Amino acid sequence: MNKIIVILICLFSFGKIYAQQTTVKGTVLTEQNEALPGAAVVFLQQDSLVAGLMADKKGRFSLQIDTGTYLMQVSFLGFNTYEKPVRLLADKQNLEPVILNSKAYELDETVVSADKMQYEVLGDQLVYNVPSRIKKTSANAYQVLTHVPSLLVNLDERSLSVIGSSYSIIMVNNIQRDSRYVSMLRPEDIEKVEVIRNPSIRFASKNIDGIINIVTKKITNMQRGDVGLELNPEMEYGYMDASYLYASDKFNISFYGNDFFFNEDKRDITLFRESRYEGKTTQTHKHVDESQYKMNNLYLTTSMDYVVSPKTFMTLDLQYTGIPERIDRPYTGYVKENDVHLYDLNASEYSNTKSHRYGVSYYWQTQFNEKNMLNLEAKYAGSRKRLSNIYEESGTNGYSGYLNNRLDKNNQNAVDGQLNYSYKFGDHRFESGYRFYWESDDFNGQVNNMPDQMQYKEFRNYVYAGLSGKLHPKWSYRIGVGYDFVNTDISKIVKNDYQEFTPNAHLGYAINQSQNISIDFSRNRTSPAFSNLNPNRNYTDTTRVYYGNPYLTPYYTNSLRLNYQLFKSRFFIMGTLGYQNVNDYITRYEFLDNTGVYNITFGNTGRYSNAYFNLNFSVNILEGWKVMANGSVRYNMYEDEEVEQFNKNFWSASFWAMTMLNYKKFSANFSCFPFFRTPTLTGYTKVGTESSIRASYMLNQTISFTAGFRYLIPLKYKFETYTNDYTDVTVDKMTDRSWRFMVGVNISLQKGKSKNRPQKSAKQYNDSRTISIQNY
Repeated sequence: MNKIIVILICLFSFGKIYAQQTTVKGTVLTEQNEALPGAAVVFLQQDSLVAGLMADKKGRFSLQIDTGTYLMQVSFLGFNTYEKPVRLLADKQNLEPVILNSKAYELDETVVSADKMQYEVLGDQLVYNVPSRIKKTSANAYQVLTHVPSLLVNLDERSLSVIGSSYSIIMVNNIQRDSRYVSMLRPEDIEKVEVIRNPSIRFASKNIDGIINIVTKKITNMQRGDVGLELNPEMEYGYMDASYLYASDKFNISFYGNDFFFNEDKRDITLFRESRYEGKTTQTHKHVDESQYKMNNLYLTTSMDYVVSPKTFMTLDLQYTGIPERIDRPYTGYVKENDVHLYDLNASEYSNTKSHRYGVSYYWQTQFNEKNMLNLEAKYAGSRKRLSNIYEESGTNGYSGYLNNRLDKNNQNAVDGQLNYSYKFGDHRFESGYRFYWESDDFNGQVNNMPDQMQYKEFRNYVYAGLSGKLHPKWSYRIGVGYDFVNTDISKIVKNDYQEFTPNAHLGYAINQSQNISIDFSRNRTSPAFSNLNPNRNYTDTTRVYYGNPYLTPYYTNSLRLNYQLFKSRFFIMGTLGYQNVNDYITRYEFLDNTGVYNITFGNTGRYSNAYFNLNFSVNILEGWKVMANGSVRYNMYEDEEVEQFNKNFWSASFWAMTMLNYKKFSANFSCFPFFRTPTLTGYTKVGTESSIRASYMLNQTISFTAGFRYLIPLKYKFETYTNDYTDVTVDKMTDRSWRFMVGVNISLQKGKSKNRPQKSAKQYNDSRTISIQNY
């Protein structure tokens, strides 16, 4: 249609009026600030065509025309026509960008919008443009996100991550948010979702290898409230949440609260352990018919966003989480040795935990001009945890019994700050910055009235610089390097300093409009967890002990990944072939000591590497019916000169599948996560399969109903742990049957409407595009 318009212009334009001419330049953009190639731009006088042309692939246009007053019209199929009177003078005219709004056609109370292509790849990011049908039939934002390829979404737990990433973060309009913030978003707000794997060097020190950015409509002059409830019929499991949002042109404030509870008064648990040592086979069997497990998770957060000026933006987030947890389980059982019954036993386990976590995060950015930008991130996180645990065991035939009375207090504080500067020149962007991190862990406990203490401190400095951009319309690149300096102190006994360079690189090539290929390289540091370092011994019973290793050292992972993506209007497939190499990898070290006690601790292996292949695909089988699946195979290789247990090669595999149905006011999701027998360094592990189905019905824009069934196919855990010579073995089995049926309702009230608007220049992570600082 646009070509026809241009042809008509050529046919009806004749002669050349001898008058002074000028050059007119401009750009045509969508509401999302994206170029609109092929848009028709015409200039009229008294309803007659004078001149016109089509915008190029970047949405730009330029033409020579006589000076004077004209009516400028810009049109494109599926968008509202733009009209504006313009007066053209002798000097060159650089017009303001023309923004075309999506057109909607209303037929019998049904609105049909002009949807964009579902899948796009821009540089190093996959973009999923959410179809209007998905927005209208989904009950919440998480149901929308299940349609995004390369994302793993768990509707039951309200969690999401990037497939193949170890640590993903969530952003909303390019500002990092807590995962619970997603619960406040409504399906109709979400315009598109951007997924980035192996982001820039800026995130290397945080080990972030996946970013999920949710782009929403402009929310302004609005008040919104949501209340949700989801419970199982027996009132033993469920959650309640509520949120409130006030939005103006410059200031937004939101409140969100969620209370998740789990009260279980009956649970059939069987524990079996078999230990073969020095010609003796010892079997321990414990069973509990009825136990109590009560947990309550209260989460509160508030977010405040303020646009200081068109070039400066700031946001402040506050979070609090309180988790009381109580376990009460009475066991009965017996112990055999070489099939001879030794004694019957009775045991009781009581545990009471109170945990409090709180955090404050601040983000500020300013754009001095089109080329220079500065942003600052600062975060404080603290936690207080108190645990009291008593395990007591007694038996017949002279068994002396066992008592483990623990009282733990753990306080943690952390401060994280980062300053980042970026400079844009042409199609390239340079960025550099500095990050500071400080952490303090103070553990103070008692075991049977004996002291159990440990302190851990870490200071970290990280400087980095990187360059990204385009070498050619089909080639994109990103390179960067960081320098990591870390100082650690464990109880003033073990002190270490670590220094290392961490490079990062990406190279992408667009084969055509529906295919692309890329290669990524990164080097990241992983520190041992506090629980892995604490050397204090923790006996769960007489035959099993857990303790950490204060001499663990961090390890650096070198990752190389080749990616291929193919996407059509209804089909998406992504294949990844990767290789990782790690020296001094931290892994579990399990063995039987000379008393037959099963020891669990940690050690640094000499070398660990793995090669893997991952395939993710998504296909729209019918209108409103979509299937998505992901499969991965990995070959693991361990090598160590000192510990024989750490010399082993084995395969492992994973798979999950999900199907989504969206029809009118109804939506449903079915997921299946089967788990395979997986080898380990000391044997193998096998856990059960999880499957669930959830459905929702939108009564109207205010009320929606949900129902779900989640079944954990009998969880049979079996862990085999061998000694170094593979002659002795410990076998653990546990059976835990669980199913949950949930029903819920959500009520949404709103005053005001969200709308699309052109985006202004601002960014937090993206090296290849600009985003809106007022899009909240």
